[in-house]
Amino acid sequence: AEQEAMGNAWQKILQDLANFLKKKNFVWDKSTRCFHKFYCNSDGTIDYVLYNFITKNVKPEDLLSIEKQIEYNRLLNLFIKDYKFPMTAKVKFGQCGSITFTPKK
Repeated sequence: AEQEAMGNAWQKILQDLANFLKKKNFVWDKSTRCFHKFYCNSDGTIDYVLYNFITKNVKPEDLLSIEKQIEYNRLLNLFIKDYKFPMTAKVKFGQCGSITFTPKK
């Protein structure tokens, strides 16, 4: 039951992040894989997040521009400022995984 709840919470944060980016007019130019690790306090507030755009087996022309990376970083930090991970715990915790962002068709 806990694993299912964590999976649902993970899906929710990714959906909420994608919606936040959309509201801020951040548009993905190409499909982009990104690994995230969210570090949370026991109440779900997010201390910080580490992320890395996955570049293995990606053609140079398909890499995200530096400008896009900077804007993503800015928006991600805005997102986590007031967002609470949709789960709590007795101690600090982290959750990680990857997502593929895709351009709107």
